[in-house]
Amino acid sequence: MDNGASGYHWGFFSRASLKFSHCIFGLGLIAINNGFNAITMSIDYECSGVIETAAFWALLAFYPMYQAKEKVVLALLGFLWMYVANVIRLILIVLIVHTFGVDHFFLAHSIIGRIVFYIFAVFFYYKVFTYGYLAKNKKKV
Repeated sequence: MDNGASGYHWGFFSRASLKFSHCIFGLGLIAINNGFNAITMSIDYECSGVIETAAFWALLAFYPMYQAKEKVVLALLGFLWMYVANVIRLILIVLIVHTFGVDHFFLAHSIIGRIVFYIFAVFFYYKVFTYGYLAKNKKKV
């Protein structure tokens, strides 16, 4: 499925999804083909993890347990963590749709993908906020 943007394929994503899809870099489109039917998934800002990353940064900015340098490091780690979690979510969606067909897109995207992403996000929130608080206040707790 070449739509004239063959020079814009994102090779890493194609390899990571075992050649079941390709990403047209710059357009935010992922074409998923399973041999019988195809679907094009558009990645906009709501699907990119930007909102979740901004929410994490906002919480971190006002969280009193860390100094400014620690917040900068945690903000960068948070960005990386959310980015990787979102890439894993996207790969999972591609694999499910490729394996089970276009009819399973809603289940893969809206249910399974979100659950997987939020498991990663909650784990990171726990490590930064809950565990971080407990570790810094061992003697008080």
